[in-house]
Amino acid sequence: MGLAFSHGDADMTYSNFNNMRRALAKHYLDIDLNEMDGYTSSGNVAKDWLRIDRPPGNDWEPYKEHDLFPLLNHSDCGGHMSAEEMKKVLPLLNVFSNQGDLREHINAGRLAQAMMEALSECEALEFF
Repeated sequence: MGLAFSHGDADMTYSNFNNMRRALAKHYLDIDLNEMDGYTSSGNVAKDWLRIDRPPGNDWEPYKEHDLFPLLNHSDCGGHMSAEEMKKVLPLLNVFSNQGDLREHINAGRLAQAMMEALSECEALEFF
């Protein structure tokens, strides 16, 4: 069980999806997603989400205009990306996917393929 997409074969585990986003955030923005609002501070989701006193993470405001923002701040278990969002994210995924052969690079390439397929069909990319 994991994250599936409406187009392509980019299905991946939730942890692989989040590891890819962490790598993209570090590469393009030099930020640690574990420190951002909505992410976990220790990297241990089960532990952090059970904490009532979990402090808020860093504010997204300085990054909201970055082309990668729609992917970094997207739910990992539902929703969709519009054509406009995909057109912003896609070039970054393509460049990143060609910079190595780690799982994060491979998954970025697979997600880029799914986005290209969705765009070619004039459809949104659904996450489920």
